Amino acid sequence: ETYPNVKTVAFQYSEEPGGDAYIKISQMEAEARGLTVVGIERYPMGAEDFYPVWTKLLAAKPDAMDGGAGFVGEAALKLKQGRELGFKGPIFILSPVNLYDILGIAGKDFSYDFFNPSLDIQSPEVPSMVKEVKKRWEAKLIKEPFNPADSVWGWDTLWCIVQAIEAAQSIDTTQVAATWEKMESIKTCYGTGHMGGLRAYGINHLVIRPVPVSKLEKGEVKFVKWYSPEIP
Repeated sequence: ETYPNVKTVAFQYSEEPGGDAYIKISQMEAEARGLTVVGIERYPMGAEDFYPVWTKLLAAKPDAMDGGAGFVGEAALKLKQGRELGFKGPIFILSPVNLYDILGIAGKDFSYDFFNPSLDIQSPEVPSMVKEVKKRWEAKLIKEPFNPADSVWGWDTLWCIVQAIEAAQSIDTTQVAATWEKMESIKTCYGTGHMGGLRAYGINHLVIRPVPVSKLEKGEVKFVKWYSPEIP
């Protein structure tokens, strides 16, 4: 929708089992949207030098780059090094790393048309529960900056388990699990979620919640929209 002129995409993923799964799914999603995958390159876990990967993929002249998954340093270096080599198209990664950290590492000049499933913590779209978690975090952990992805996930993991225990009125794990999979809705920091995963994983225990999408545009972090995924 945002980049109607994008017809081709290239992938760069780490050499680990998760990367194999991501590539398979990303290819399916790309092809389902009429995109042609023109190149796939792998790199060792923990890599910092992405120039060789970029050089090989740019030879195929992709319109967009799927940067795979990775921690903030890895994501920022992919963006920075790709722009240094002249790639001007959109770049996206699957990891919800803090875009303010990416901006600080890559620099404003290179921070454009880059997006991921993260929450802009300065956006008016920030849910009230995220604000509450941030407030409590900063009151206890002054030296550790609040991360709108990792910090929230830690909270949500415990919160969802507590809700399942309360619904089961038991701490017996079998009863809690049986109750969990029958819950029609569950509260999360990002809004009301529901259970899924029965067809994909064989158990209906996956908490599916709204996903924020944010981007770097002209050297600034901007919230794009909330997305509601489905994992049957």
